[in-house]
Amino acid sequence: MNILDYITKIDRDDISIHLPPEFLRYNTECLNAILLISHELTRTGAPIQLLMLAKTLSVLGYQPFVYSLSGGDLIEEFIKIGIPVICGFGPAQSVEWINELVRDFNCIFINSLQLSEYVRYLSISKKHIFWWIHESSFMFSKSDCIGIPKSKTLKILAASEKCSDSIRKYLNIEPTVLNICVEDQGISSKEPSKKTVFLWAGTLDLNKAPDILLKAILNLPFNYIHSSEFIFVGHAHNNNKYAELIKTLALKLPNTYFMDAMDHGDFLQLMDLADSVVVTSLEETMNTVAIEGLMKGKIVVCTNGCGNTRYIENDKTGFVFPVRDYLKLSEIIKYIIDNNAKLDYLRKAGRNIYESYFTYNNFKQNIEKLLNDSQ
Repeated sequence: MNILDYITKIDRDDISIHLPPEFLRYNTECLNAILLISHELTRTGAPIQLLMLAKTLSVLGYQPFVYSLSGGDLIEEFIKIGIPVICGFGPAQSVEWINELVRDFNCIFINSLQLSEYVRYLSISKKHIFWWIHESSFMFSKSDCIGIPKSKTLKILAASEKCSDSIRKYLNIEPTVLNICVEDQGISSKEPSKKTVFLWAGTLDLNKAPDILLKAILNLPFNYIHSSEFIFVGHAHNNNKYAELIKTLALKLPNTYFMDAMDHGDFLQLMDLADSVVVTSLEETMNTVAIEGLMKGKIVVCTNGCGNTRYIENDKTGFVFPVRDYLKLSEIIKYIIDNNAKLDYLRKAGRNIYESYFTYNNFKQNIEKLLNDSQ
């Protein structure tokens, strides 16, 4: 396909097209084009993994294009690595425009459960469709699950083992697990300190449940609070009473600190200071902060509602506690404080989990296999 000819065909007043500078200078021909479809391009879980997918496809010799129903901060990241981005609904009900959008692509990745309508429509074509689902079970609505064809050219990908359970249950289709990946930033070289530092990070909402950690802290004897620090890094999608309550409580507890969401590089530097990463989510297919904790050799403490716990075993590779059980979380925190200097075996075991399942090289090999098997 000729890239500028393709852009001219699909261009409309109601969409925006973002081209890397080199595409404007040269009349570029492309033989290995792959289309990636997303619902948004914000700096959140599924879109960030779509960026990793795009980078990987580029390394493997393909030319990705991204079409997203809405924009976001990640557009600049795609442009930096030479990937065109098309944003907007286009003529929302125009089958003709969608046909033009996908016509020149033999392979299409559709990212997230929310785009089931595109899956249903495109699955009747002879194109190879990969539908990468990231969502937790409570996101599987009836409208998303009805009418998904069982086609040889449609492959369902699950972002974790836990996600694959939901796909079997609600879609009645056997998926292939394509774990998310985190680029390796190395193991932390943390200097020994008198205090044991625990880090929590995420959205301030009921599902991420930061209040569980606050309750666990309140349940600790004072001498344990005195010998530790608790850092919360969070943001809220909208200003809400729950988020404000979490901030207020965190700032009132001794040795407890709250920070607003920050640049990812700065956050990883902050993680270097921690001894343990705590995840309190009620349900989550895979928690990226926990994976980053494993990568950096931190002691990961996670609820059994997270997909990460398929790889974490109590006192062997980390710690797992039941959802909402702040008393059990308090016990684990006390144990880590008492034995922090003796838990290097957990840090090494956690790092081994990261290297076995979540590295970029593992991800690249899995993508390469998927594409080779589809030919």
